[in-house]
Amino acid sequence: MPLSMLGEWCVHQSHVDVNGSAGFDRGMDTTRARAGTSMAIASMLCVQLGLAASVGLIDDLGAEGAAWLRLAWAGVLLLVVVRPRRRDYTRQTFAACVLLGLVTAGVTLLFMASLARLPLGTASALEFLGPLGVAVARGKGGTKVWPALAAFGVLMLTQPWSGTVDPVGVAYALAAAGCWAAYILLTQHVGDGVEGIKALAVTTTNRSFVDPSVPTMQEAGLPGYVVTTWYALWGIHGTPKEALDRMHQETLKAMQSDELKKVWEAQGATAGGESPGEFAKLIKTEIAKWAKVVKDAGAKVDN
Repeated sequence: MPLSMLGEWCVHQSHVDVNGSAGFDRGMDTTRARAGTSMAIASMLCVQLGLAASVGLIDDLGAEGAAWLRLAWAGVLLLVVVRPRRRDYTRQTFAACVLLGLVTAGVTLLFMASLARLPLGTASALEFLGPLGVAVARGKGGTKVWPALAAFGVLMLTQPWSGTVDPVGVAYALAAAGCWAAYILLTQHVGDGVEGIKALAVTTTNRSFVDPSVPTMQEAGLPGYVVTTWYALWGIHGTPKEALDRMHQETLKAMQSDELKKVWEAQGATAGGESPGEFAKLIKTEIAKWAKVVKDAGAKVDN
C-alpha cells in the first residue's frame, strides 16, 4: 500500500537549498553564468544576422524603412510571446519602458543610417563601442583591460585618421553606440521592475499560490483539463501493515515540518498526506484517465 504526497506543477523555478550547502550554491551560480553567457552569445548572433539581412533592404526601403520593418516585427513578436499586461506596470516602470522603446528605436534608426554610408563591419565595430563603454564603466580592476583592448581594435579597424571613412556615417554609428549603451542600462533597470514572459495557465484545479494572477486551464476555456504531478512512497508487496502504518505516520510528521514545507513552497508545490486507501483510489483514477488519453491519441510504444 503506497504512502503519498501530491505536488502541483510549478509556475516558476526557484533555487532550493535544504542544507544551506555553499557548494550547491556555487554550482547553481556557475550554471546560471553559463546560461547567461550562452544567451548573450545567441543574442549577439541574432542581432548581427538581422543586421546583415537588413543591408539589402536599405536600397529598396531606405534606412528609415528598414529600421521600421525591424521594429514593427519586434513589436509583433513581443505582443505574441510576452503578452504584456498594463496592470503589471507601475507608473515608474511604464515610463522606463517607454524610454527603453525610444532608445531601441534610436539604436535601429541611427545604425541603419550609418549602414547607408559605411560597410557593415565598420558600422558594427563602431556601434560596439557602446557595450564596451558600459563594460569599462562597470568593470573593476583587470576586467577593464579586455574592453580597452577591444576598443583599440575598433580604432585600428576603422582608422578614422585616414580620412577614407564617411564622417557622417561614423557620427551615426557612434550615436547608435550611445543608444546601445543606454539600452543595456535601461534593460537591466526595467528587468528589475517588470516580469518577462507570463505563464498562460496552470494545469491544477485551483490557482497556484505562487502567482494567483495566472488562471487555471479550466478558467482559460478548457473545462476538465487537470494535470498534476504527484510523488509517492511505495511499499514492497508483502510489507507488513504495521510497517506501512508506521512509515505513513512518520512521513506525515516530516511533511508538517517547517523545513520541508519551505522546500515544497519554494517549488510551488503543496504537501498532501492522503491515506493509503485514498491514494489507491487516485492511482485507479490516473490509470483510467491516461489510458483514455493514450487510446484517443493512438500512441504506441516504439520497438
